[in-house]
Amino acid sequence: MAGSSLITPPARFSLKLANTRLRFEPATKKFALLAYDKPIFHLPFWWVCKLESHLYQIRYVLWQDFFWQVDIFKKEVEKISGGKFCSTEGSATKLPGQMTVEK
Repeated sequence: MAGSSLITPPARFSLKLANTRLRFEPATKKFALLAYDKPIFHLPFWWVCKLESHLYQIRYVLWQDFFWQVDIFKKEVEKISGGKFCSTEGSATKLPGQMTVEK
């Protein structure tokens, strides 16, 4: 928590949930944030670009300096900096975490 005491409410708090994931459905082009396989919130302000059959780029509308690149064959996610969305430009940094692909 940030800025909290017994008489002052916190400025914010964060919960790290072990079973949380961001899901994208290519057929409907919709994103959802799920905790324990239940939707927390529909995310309408996300953009996706399908570069190849196995390669997607994902960007939240407010992210100016980076976006994510998802390779469903390798099951890897990278943060792309200094590039143009929906292109092969930029520097990639592999993100930690597990990815599953559902068919």
